[in-house]
Amino acid sequence: KLNIQPAFLIVPVELEVAAAQLINSTVDPSQNNATVNPFANKLTVISDPELIDATSFYMAAAPGYCPTIEVTSLNGNDAPIMERAVQFDTLGIKWRIYYDVGVNLLDFRGIQKATE
Repeated sequence: KLNIQPAFLIVPVELEVAAAQLINSTVDPSQNNATVNPFANKLTVISDPELIDATSFYMAAAPGYCPTIEVTSLNGNDAPIMERAVQFDTLGIKWRIYYDVGVNLLDFRGIQKATE
């Protein structure tokens, strides 16, 4: 057994309020009595508008427990590259700003998808 504890609850925007109510409630919202909520203040809720399926959510481990996703930059450039050009046909300065990044999956066990 790996015993990887989740630290983040990643939900679509449609589920953000319900997830926040679940995580921030001291009692279990699904019960009518004062049953203690086992998830109270244990996870950080993250909502993402790119997630469009309102029947599923993700749980991810803290980065120190199980490195799951790595964000890298091209040629070690950790900051955006800014270039400027002063041209005769333009009153002012032209700017070009770009930032080359990539994402790598390191370990699939640190993030899991669940459906309702």
